[in-house]
Amino acid sequence: MRFATRAFAFCFIPFALVLGISFWSLQSTARKSVRDELRSRMRDKQISTARMLAKNELQVRRVLRFASENTRLKADLRLLNAEPASEDAHRAVEDRLQELSGQIGFRLLSIVNPKGVPIAWVVREGTRLEVPEAAPAPAFQGLSEYRGQLYQLVSVPIGQGDENLGYLSVGDRFDLAEFGVSVALFKDGKIVRTDHIRAPVQQLAAALAPCGVSPECDLRINGAAYVSIRLQDAALGEGYVLRGLQNVDAAEAPVQGVLRSVFLTASLGALLAALMASVGASRSMLQPLSHVVSHMRKSEGAELLVELPADCSRIIEIRDLISSFNRVASSIRDARDGLQVAYVEFVGSLAHALDARDRYTAGHSQRVSQLATAIARAMDVPAGEQDAIRIGALLHDIGKIGIPDRILQKAEVLSDGEFALIKQHPTIGCRILEGVQGLSPYLPAVELHHENWNGSGYPYGLHGKAVPLAARIVHVADAWDAMTSDRPYRRGFTHARALGIIQVNAGTQFDPEIVEVFLRLIQSDVSNEAESMFRLSAAGQK
Repeated sequence: MRFATRAFAFCFIPFALVLGISFWSLQSTARKSVRDELRSRMRDKQISTARMLAKNELQVRRVLRFASENTRLKADLRLLNAEPASEDAHRAVEDRLQELSGQIGFRLLSIVNPKGVPIAWVVREGTRLEVPEAAPAPAFQGLSEYRGQLYQLVSVPIGQGDENLGYLSVGDRFDLAEFGVSVALFKDGKIVRTDHIRAPVQQLAAALAPCGVSPECDLRINGAAYVSIRLQDAALGEGYVLRGLQNVDAAEAPVQGVLRSVFLTASLGALLAALMASVGASRSMLQPLSHVVSHMRKSEGAELLVELPADCSRIIEIRDLISSFNRVASSIRDARDGLQVAYVEFVGSLAHALDARDRYTAGHSQRVSQLATAIARAMDVPAGEQDAIRIGALLHDIGKIGIPDRILQKAEVLSDGEFALIKQHPTIGCRILEGVQGLSPYLPAVELHHENWNGSGYPYGLHGKAVPLAARIVHVADAWDAMTSDRPYRRGFTHARALGIIQVNAGTQFDPEIVEVFLRLIQSDVSNEAESMFRLSAAGQK
């Protein structure tokens, strides 16, 4: 059997796909079942609650009808209707209400005249009866509020013959906790009461707003999924709506936990079967592949691809792979050699092109590169970074290609505008080189070699070690060669004067650590390379 066929036959992806799809399907089915079950329970709760309330209301009406037949109450009420301003008649009706309160046991009792205006009322708190100054409103049917407590009222007419003397209303406390679920009570579209809902009223109102008056809806509160059902609200009065809420995520968490446990067991079994099936395939391909990998690892240390023996495997596909790999390795090696040669030539050409523009700066980039390399070596900078400093110093002034000759070669003092143009050469140099991928390690030295230690440099005003080490080293080397070389507007400084200026500006313009190493190079005879550099700089003054 061919290698490709075996790899396809024993691929692990189908097992993972089957397991993933199965688990997703089970989770979706479980979530839907839990959601449907919650809706069903809430509907049942709504029906049972409505039946219970209807039964209670029926019993209350029976009691009220019996109480409304109280002859003394009718007589007092007829007298009060005839003489509305009579305090004795009003007090007599209140006395009748207090007697009835003790007999039938309701917390709130009131009498409303035929026009719907409350004319007498009492509220019982424990064993104490109170007569509020103002009637709880509404005092006829539905919910009524007294001292922050809601009461649900039921009313029956009080009549004598065909005459309607008024209505007798009674009520008990309306407790949201009795519904057994999280509920929110609305009045004219605004939430007035909640129970077992851990969310601010404004957030809850915003979440329930899309539900409107629909019987059922889905919503999210604090990132959790909820289902909401409109509970019975016919007996609550005009403007009242009661909605129940159930946390779907909390309800389905136990089910999902069981599913994960079952699925984990099934997955382990499937993975074990897949592992056993893979053993046979791995034995046929492991040995030749390990041999190929061992040779490829040699390329890691060599930084080049090492060619492999062509006969290291009897598998046709692996032998074809090795052959292709060897051709690629050879092509990459040849291309890298050619690119390195072209790259070195390109860097040298750029530096020579810059120096050729001005006889006063001829050899400046080369001298700065040699001096910066000597400083880096004295500071024990790693070899790779030394190479970046050397080439970065060669290119540090490449941006002056974009500066007009009349400014670069001007013998007089530059104006502010001309000096502003000169200060742009680090940024110009960076833009010139950043398009070449191989030159990216040298951009810090090109763009930032005029940044000062105290942050007063340009182009960005970087401070201290925020400036890369390469740029700080090139800064010192560039300043030394610039001061000790002749320029159109002055003669080069003596070594003593240039050294004094660098020492004075250590810690402000220059990195004091680099200045210390630079001075040590000059003042000691240990480094022959450094001495030859200073002779080269001196030659530049002549």
